[in-house]
Amino acid sequence: MGARVWDRVGVTSFQPLLAPMLVDSQALQAKVFSSGIAATTLAGVDASGLVGIGLLPGPLRKVLGVSAPFRRPSDFAGRVVGLQDGQVAEKALEALGATPRAVPAGAELGGLDGYEQQLGSIWGNHYELTAKYVTANLNLWPRPLVLFTAKAVIASLTAAQRSALRAAATATLSSAGASAEADDEGGVPGLCQGGLRLSTASGQQLRALRAAVQPVYDELNADPQTRAVIRSIEAIKTRLGADPDTATCAGQPASGRTSPRSGVIPDGTYQMTLTDKEAKKCAGDESNPGRRFDLQLHKGGVQLWEQVGAGPREMGWYGSYRVFRDRFELIESPGHSMTTHWAFDGKALTLSDLRNGECGDATVWTTHPWVLKRET
Repeated sequence: MGARVWDRVGVTSFQPLLAPMLVDSQALQAKVFSSGIAATTLAGVDASGLVGIGLLPGPLRKVLGVSAPFRRPSDFAGRVVGLQDGQVAEKALEALGATPRAVPAGAELGGLDGYEQQLGSIWGNHYELTAKYVTANLNLWPRPLVLFTAKAVIASLTAAQRSALRAAATATLSSAGASAEADDEGGVPGLCQGGLRLSTASGQQLRALRAAVQPVYDELNADPQTRAVIRSIEAIKTRLGADPDTATCAGQPASGRTSPRSGVIPDGTYQMTLTDKEAKKCAGDESNPGRRFDLQLHKGGVQLWEQVGAGPREMGWYGSYRVFRDRFELIESPGHSMTTHWAFDGKALTLSDLRNGECGDATVWTTHPWVLKRET
């Protein structure tokens, strides 16, 4: 479970790790964890009636701007900013002048001006389809993960088993750190190609934001234990001297789509439906009857929407495409693409002989022609 929510049930020991704009780089987070400081915060779980097993580093939370970037306190004033719930995050956003709104993971952006999320989540939920900005160097706090269990479970284990369990959590720190870094970096190419703007706050703007959240620090520092941990982290940060992690589109393809051959395949919405039997053709693929797909092509961009029965329509695939002679290439991100043969008869787009995809990909893209329903 994310460390941020524990203070809602009275466990405040993780709050120093979540102090706004304190742990603002993966290098600093790694030092904090390797120093043993992070591990000391786990003791707070035991007071809740549960047992802490381990604490793992996580990705850094940035601010997704739906229609405008968040680079200075005035950008937050009067804005509704979504967050995954937690007292420190809520108070920090309030100090910046925003109205915090707790929303579930993967929430829709309707009604929000901003959303605190890591880059991997922004890419995974394809928020770049509706939002325009991320403040590339504003890292609000990390997202550490707490491993815990019930006292009854621990009591059922031998001393050797308990020791092995905690040792496994410690041994996982390195790979968890690498996974957190990959989460921060992996979605950047797709976000840049999708047209999301990585806006950078100036040094003066970052200092103004830090000054605006000082009341949160004043409240945290009122607790001696919390103050001691914050000071220890600040000392490591000073010695390390690392700048805030900053995402950049430098070296990525220019924003916008890879242009297809103009006029070859009309922009518009295409539809195709798989029967239950067809959808289950690949091993382990579960489905229900009436699985309909909407394929939207627009200026070289691709959106594939899926609807099962009367359920909600959900995003199934997103990327870009290009056409060269008889080949139709679907590009998910730089270096990751699938190719097919294609034919268009004026009414339907037929794809065949899919390469670089899996069985399920071939089932969706090549089982039936895609009928043009609406040209744009």
